[in-house]
Amino acid sequence: MALTNKIFQQSEIESFEFNHQVLKNCSFIYCKIKGKSFMNSMFRDCKFIRCTFVDCNFQFVVFQESGLWM
Repeated sequence: MALTNKIFQQSEIESFEFNHQVLKNCSFIYCKIKGKSFMNSMFRDCKFIRCTFVDCNFQFVVFQESGLWM
């Protein structure tokens, strides 16, 4: 099942497990994402605004139509 239309904030990112997830129309705003694994996940039409990724695992991740990277 896909997670849709979610706006992730810093506190939610720290406790959320991103492995093997399908995220649609989600937004990540002003986040520092450190040491997270996104393995085997798909991001469809997601937005990443002012995010920093540090030591994250992006093996086998699919970004479809995720057009807004600021």
